[in-house]
This record gives sequence, structure tokens and C-alpha cells, in this order.
Amino acid sequence: MWFVWNGSNWLSAAQYTEPIGYASAQSATGDLTADRLAGDIYAADGLYVEGWEYSFYVTGGTALSASHKWVVTLKSFVGNVGTARMDVTIDSGASDVWRTLAGTGGPAVLNGIDMYQVTATKTGTPGDLHGIGRMTYRRRAT
Repeated sequence: MWFVWNGSNWLSAAQYTEPIGYASAQSATGDLTADRLAGDIYAADGLYVEGWEYSFYVTGGTALSASHKWVVTLKSFVGNVGTARMDVTIDSGASDVWRTLAGTGGPAVLNGIDMYQVTATKTGTPGDLHGIGRMTYRRRAT
């Protein structure tokens, strides 16, 4: 594996993408915590997460706004301790159409992470949420 220096970390020359999250309907009457996913990513040797995006479809409910929204969060876990890493806020735009938004809060250096989780928290009555996330990262030499 080849590594390049980005000014603060030795990172793999190759960039990787991992689908992570869930792809099922979420009731507009409650929040969702997806199962924790171990996936194929093992970060004991370190990951440099460059981005996270969420592709989604919102149907029904009240027009999306600051009062009627979803906040979808990517969390990393070491044991049972979770840390929020990146968020996608769905609070504007058209409903009933597939869209993709980039997460805010990156990049992040992760070491010793053994699981990831996506949570979705609603405010108001934004409608049902269907979607899946995708994390983009590089391996980090430690």
C-alpha cells in the first residue's frame, strides 16, 4: 500500500468508500437509531475520514423547514462509547425525490474504532425518511 503525506498524516494514496447506514422507512412520529455496524472497516490502525454523504427520499409530512426536519448523524464507537462525527441536516428542498447531501463536521482521524452507527432525529413532522449513507476515507499510517 502506498502512502502520501498531507502535511499532518501519512494517508493511503487510495481513497475508499464504504456504504454505511440504513435504507428503510422511518416513521415521521419517532426517531431512529440504526443497528451498530462493524462492516469491513477496522480502524485500529487509523482512518482518516474525509467525508460522509447521505442519499435520501422524504415522503409525506409537512414541508421541510427548520421546524420540520431530520438530522442524520454518523457516530463511531469504541466499545459502548459513541462519538458523533458528521451530520446531515434535511431541512429544505423538495420531498418525494431522491437527493444527496454532504455531511458536515469532517475530516476526522479515527483510531481504535470498532463500530459505526447512523442515527436520525426528527423535529416536527417532516415525513418518512428512506436513505443510506456513504463514508469516504483513507487508511492512516500510525
